[in-house]
Amino acid sequence: MKNNPDETKKDLQSEESQVEHSENRDHYHDQKHFDVKGNVDYITRDEFKMRNHFKYSRKNLILKISMTSVFLALSVVAAAIDMGLEILAVPIGQLRLPTRFFDMIIIFLSLPIVGPVFAMLIAFVEPWIHLLIDPHHLPLQILVDSITNLIVVFTTWFVFYILFKNSPIHKEPNKKKDLLKRTPPLVIMLFVASIIATALFVFVLYIQDKNMVVDDHARHDHGHEEGQITWDNFNWTVIGVVLGMNFLRFAIAYTVFFLVEIRMRPINHRYR
Repeated sequence: MKNNPDETKKDLQSEESQVEHSENRDHYHDQKHFDVKGNVDYITRDEFKMRNHFKYSRKNLILKISMTSVFLALSVVAAAIDMGLEILAVPIGQLRLPTRFFDMIIIFLSLPIVGPVFAMLIAFVEPWIHLLIDPHHLPLQILVDSITNLIVVFTTWFVFYILFKNSPIHKEPNKKKDLLKRTPPLVIMLFVASIIATALFVFVLYIQDKNMVVDDHARHDHGHEEGQITWDNFNWTVIGVVLGMNFLRFAIAYTVFFLVEIRMRPINHRYR
């Protein structure tokens, strides 16, 4: 006796469904997403919209506030480590060459977990935490560092999640497309962030040098030793060194972001 084609098709679909549900892990079948508990939802266009990054459910808000507290606590540890690294920093005027690597790592770790609003809060506060631990910094430099962090975090979020349409909760099922959506924005932002940070560093150097050093006599009074880099002998070589250091800082931070961000999506999905 021949099987009914419709019944055979239903049996195949049933078997496929059982296979899908039997995978005890977070996985995708085209646009269909199965979490570890077997719950099913779909990747939709709505999750790529900007407004969804600013919507909070109760459990989502609790998670973000809790994790923000954790990252601020980690900022204290990062500041202590970076303070040790600053022993190697070259003084430029009354500023120091940016060698704070761990603060940027903490900030970029926070972005995929707590979202843009709380990540920008962490980005702004972190330099002031560093100042409390290591007071050998000009408040002006700390203020500009905070502004730099804000700009970089906001721009990174906008480019990565909005322009390149990366979902904070779902992974792109197509691996090649996933790499194309995740890699180019971070490469772009690596250069953009390095240039922004360097430009603002140069701006602070100009402001502090012109406001605190009036003439050669005042220059001596303010403790500018012979051979020390000031605005008067600032050149493209120094800019290149500052740019290179910023490039290294952001390269490490964006690499960590690239590796961690994709692993945070199931958590964001669970607490959405």
